[in-house]
Amino acid sequence: MSKTRRTNQGGSAIVFIIVGIILTVGLIGSVYFVVKRGELARKEQAIAAYDKEQADKKNTEEADKSEEVNVAETESPNTNVAEVSIPTTNLPVTGPDFIIVNLFGTSLMTIAVTSYLLSLRNRSRSL
Repeated sequence: MSKTRRTNQGGSAIVFIIVGIILTVGLIGSVYFVVKRGELARKEQAIAAYDKEQADKKNTEEADKSEEVNVAETESPNTNVAEVSIPTTNLPVTGPDFIIVNLFGTSLMTIAVTSYLLSLRNRSRSL
């Protein structure tokens, strides 16, 4: 007479697959969020840089006009004014947000895989 042992682990593989799918969707969603947030920050920086450049250009034009008026009043022979523009370059915005999201996703995937492997090992021992 053979006795069958009941292990109560009938749905463990399905649970791990569902958890894996949820974690994968969460990881993809967080990466999408970080990418979109980075694009938005770059757009805002570009707009701010453009606005600053336009304001600087307007200020230099006003200064040139006032300088031309002053030069015309004093009748100075030096009327050549050279304008040098220095291009501004911004570094890409990075920070702990991107690192934390990656570490969180990696940790969750590692925990899920480890739990699944431990479950398989315990199941094979109990059979």
